[in-house]
Parts: sequence; structure tokens; C-alpha cells
Amino acid sequence: MIPKNKTILLVEDDAIISFSEMETLERFGYTVISALSGEEAVQTVEDDNSIDLVLMDIDLGSGIDGTEAAKKILEVRNIPIVFLTSHSEQSMVDKVRGITRYGYVIKNSGDFVLQSSIEMAFELFNAHAIATERNTELAVLNEELNTVIDEQNTTNEQLIAYQQELGLSEALFHGLFDNMTSGSAIYSVQNDGSRGSDYIIRSFNKASLKIENKTLSEVVGKSLYDLRPAIDDYGLIPVMQKVWETGKPAYFPVKIYLDENFSNYYENYIFKIPTGEVVTIYNDVTEQKQAEQALKESEEKYRLIVDNISHCITILDMDLNITYVSPAIYELRGYTVEEALRQTIDQILTPESLEIAARVLEE
Repeated sequence: MIPKNKTILLVEDDAIISFSEMETLERFGYTVISALSGEEAVQTVEDDNSIDLVLMDIDLGSGIDGTEAAKKILEVRNIPIVFLTSHSEQSMVDKVRGITRYGYVIKNSGDFVLQSSIEMAFELFNAHAIATERNTELAVLNEELNTVIDEQNTTNEQLIAYQQELGLSEALFHGLFDNMTSGSAIYSVQNDGSRGSDYIIRSFNKASLKIENKTLSEVVGKSLYDLRPAIDDYGLIPVMQKVWETGKPAYFPVKIYLDENFSNYYENYIFKIPTGEVVTIYNDVTEQKQAEQALKESEEKYRLIVDNISHCITILDMDLNITYVSPAIYELRGYTVEEALRQTIDQILTPESLEIAARVLEE
């Protein structure tokens, strides 16, 4: 979900239009700062680090226009820019080609389109930042992944080149959709959206096809119920229905899904796109949950053995503070576990033994 405490810089040379647009954006829940010229916009971004997004009119009258101001802003900060214009001609789209932007909105297209475009810009900007961070972490963790990273970099370069050719934010969304590492599906909704059969698959990305082990032709046109017969008992459908009805994104936490073919843990993110379709982004975290369960069982076995062994086991930190003592302490020294944990090492050892213990620890 896009936090509503975001700050938007509105760049509009017409004061009356600027005032009206500010009211609309503030009604969405955003903090709004206005600038009446391209020069003022560049200076504002340089002086104010709280700005999260720039909503930029292309035609700004005298002085530099929106495209030139956008270039100067991007030289100062990497920040999402959404262009706002009253012109829908191809020439206007061509004018912003080559500038990294996250949307293109026609004025008077409606509050819903404006709000959705801003939210999509934030989502795309965050997705790009996360992808960049993950690539960096992979490079540091394992040099053996260099080949994979090179392939990923090639893919990223292709995606960037493709992104620069896009004229609409929807096309950018589909590019990210198909290449993201998480599974994702787009559904049209029929009836009241209260059952899995109401969600008809319009598209699956590559990651989701791999998870389901199916081809695109095998899933498009089918319902969510056709793929997952136990979906109505899983708990996800009411969340999807609420997102479809309200337009507010939601998160469905990790839960195991069970039917005759699947026994997997999934987490789901759900949001609605301007077309009215519902999008889910999900991850199969089965291996992670199994590892957590195995670790828990291992710890339980360890605890059972230690708590019942006849020998006393004591664990100390690097400052010789007692952090654990087994119940056998009572038979050995007559103290309960709680009493032993309150003791310090100098209360247990003679000065000579304490000196030996310190020396051994240092070695």
C-alpha cells in the first residue's frame, strides 16, 4: 500500500488550476508543495529532501518547460516524475521520450485516473529500487553467481531500453509484471467476487507459470477455482473481494494451501488496477517454512536433552555472564535454575579459578 504521508511537488504555471489540483491531491491524503515554473521546481527539489514525487505540467509558459525541468531534477535526485498535460497528441508523448518517467496523465481525465497513476508511479519506483538492491546483495553474497548476474544485468538493460520506448505507464507495468521474480496473476471479476470461480485469469507472468507448472494457454480464461479447487476454504477470496470492491491494496499473510495436488505455503499481495481487474503477487515460501519447522524441532530436541541430562550444562556469553543453566544444577549445587541464573561468575569461582577461566577465554 502507498503510505498517505507522501509529499508531492505540483508544477503548474496556472495558479487557478494549481489550486484546484492541490485540493484534489490533498483530498487523496498527500502533502502538496506547488511551483509555478520549471526553474522554481528544480530549486525546490534541490532544497527540500522531503519530496517523494513530482507531478509536472509539460507546458509551463515562459522559461524552461516541463521536459527540461524534469531532466534537471533527475540530475539532482532519483525521484519518480509523472507528466501532466492537456494535450493528447503523439508529439507530446514523443517530447518526453528518453526521460525516465513513471506516468503520463491527461488533464481532466478524472480523479480516479490521477490517483491511480500516482499510486502506480510509487509502486513502480519502489519495485525498481527493490530490484536494484537485490541485485547488489546477490553480487556481494556469491561470486559464483556472476554469470547469472550478467544475464540479469542484460535483462535489466533490455527492460530499461524497453521502458524508455514506452509511452504509457500501463506498458511499463506489464514489462515489470512479466519479469518480476514473484508469481503474479491478473483476474477479471464477475458476479459479486465472493467465490474462486468469479475470478477469471487474464494473464499469468513467467514466475507464476513456473510455480503452477503450466503454459499460458492452459490458464488464460480459466477461473482461480479451476486451478485451486480448495481456494474458497483458503481465506484469500474475501480479501480479494474487498480489494475489488474498495480499490484498497491488501496483504494476505503466509498460510498453507492444501488440495489433492498442492501442499504449499504462500503469501499474497493484492491490489486493483485502473482497468478494474484484480492483481495478485504471491510467493511460494514452502521451503522457508519447512526450514523453520525443522529448526524448531531441532531446538526442541536439543532443549529436551539438555533439560533432562544428569550432567549440569551452563552457557555463558563472552563477558562470562550466565545465560543458561540446566535443571541438574539443583542436584549438583542445591540451587534452582532461577537462583543460578542470578549468580555472577565471581560468586561461583575462587579468585584463582576465575583468573584461569579469564585466561582460557582470552586464548
